[in-house]
Amino acid sequence: MRRGIVLGLILAAGVLSMSVAAYQGPRPEGLLQQPQGPWKPGMEGRIEKLRDNVYRILNTGANCTAFITRNNGVVLVESGYPGWGHEILDKLKSVTTKPITIVISTHTHVDHTGSNGELGMAQNIEFVAHENTRVNLARETCANVGGCQNFHGENAKYVPKRTFTDKMSLLGGEDRIDLSYYGPAHTNGDIVVVFPALRLAHVGDLFAWHGVPRVMTEDGGSVVEFPETLAKAQAAITNVDTLITGHSRVMPWKEWIEVRDFLAFYVGEVKAARKAGKTVDEAVAGLKWPERFNVCPPQDTFTSQYAADYAKFHGDCVYRTDQLKADTEIAYGELGK
Repeated sequence: MRRGIVLGLILAAGVLSMSVAAYQGPRPEGLLQQPQGPWKPGMEGRIEKLRDNVYRILNTGANCTAFITRNNGVVLVESGYPGWGHEILDKLKSVTTKPITIVISTHTHVDHTGSNGELGMAQNIEFVAHENTRVNLARETCANVGGCQNFHGENAKYVPKRTFTDKMSLLGGEDRIDLSYYGPAHTNGDIVVVFPALRLAHVGDLFAWHGVPRVMTEDGGSVVEFPETLAKAQAAITNVDTLITGHSRVMPWKEWIEVRDFLAFYVGEVKAARKAGKTVDEAVAGLKWPERFNVCPPQDTFTSQYAADYAKFHGDCVYRTDQLKADTEIAYGELGK
């Protein structure tokens, strides 16, 4: 009953706007389907083992990482769209009897924080995020994907209370988790969550997919600063070789470096176009991508958490460009300040 009430409120608020668009054309035969949006009957989560004590929970809207600690229960990174809490708990019960003790949110958006309240009702949890994410979630109003709608009234108690501005470590020894912030990107609160003993990091929507990112200026995001933020993160973080992305498959570190180079090239071209007096449309039309980036056509909005999907679908291209005009408009606005 409680879940139904929550979902009704969310749907009424229009939160069905997705942070990751579904592919609009015909999918190659055999591709794995991924549910998106608030949970409804028939939707199921999946769990995938990454390390002996680390699991990825899929289909909730964003990649959720479950770290089963030695002495401190389960630390969960992200909670997915509203209503997915019970699926997360069910999947965790299949691999551990330990309770969730900490939930870390990499940023404010509904597909990453939507089930915080549901999990908080079920277990005694400490919620952790960047200070800017706390501010964003505590707002009275926000965009449909913003997430603050889920933290009004009684749910205000699930707004993260443990926050930081630059760096913070949780737990200790082999259970240690390092959290860090490097500047505006997708939002103004995107953090990197590193599990040092495992050489593993959850980077959220600092790496949602290959290609032009979706930048949310209403939540403090920046197109112009995005590549610089990635450069700072990659220079500061050491001894990590595997990344859990925001919405895509698990990837090696080098692919994040390649995405940074892609964004640095793109922002450099936008700056040059604006300096030359070109309009946004002229800047977009005149952009010539180097062959090494192997860009996709703008109608391709497909992304997947499953490696099998990439093998079948992304054989012909790699980098999404569906956000190209929107991001260029944002960049022109930033550069005009």
